[in-house]
Amino acid sequence: MREKKFLAIVLCLALVQAAVAPSLKFFGVAPDLLLICVVIASLKMERSFAFLAAVSCGLLKDAFGIAGFGVYTFLYPSAFLVLLQISRTLVIDTAILTSAAVFCLSLALAGAERIVLGYLGFRIPVFVFLKIAVLQAAYTAVVVPLIGRLINRVARV
Repeated sequence: MREKKFLAIVLCLALVQAAVAPSLKFFGVAPDLLLICVVIASLKMERSFAFLAAVSCGLLKDAFGIAGFGVYTFLYPSAFLVLLQISRTLVIDTAILTSAAVFCLSLALAGAERIVLGYLGFRIPVFVFLKIAVLQAAYTAVVVPLIGRLINRVARV
């Protein structure tokens, strides 16, 4: 039952990210709500369901995004696997550690996204990319406790 509630929250957050988050931009960046869902699923759900949630979040972000289709469908499950390896040696159980993990993961995904999109022909100047990557990672990390509480209350994760 909690898996269904979690997927419903993921769908709602995908709609919020596509419709509402662009109006909540801070210095031109919006938080990545689906990445937060991937991190929370990776840390608090069963492995098989967390992988399914990561693929679902990637598909939703690709469907609502303007970048090359399939980029996030590959990157989010990769983020799940990285978190799986990290969580074997490091216990990530507080909101601050989760926010730090989201910040680092968001920076890594931004770098991977820039490499992939660079090969697809989308060119972004380096300093513009760095500004966007750092600000989006920070903004996403700040939003983690709010989304985490929402998911904990509704899905009892």
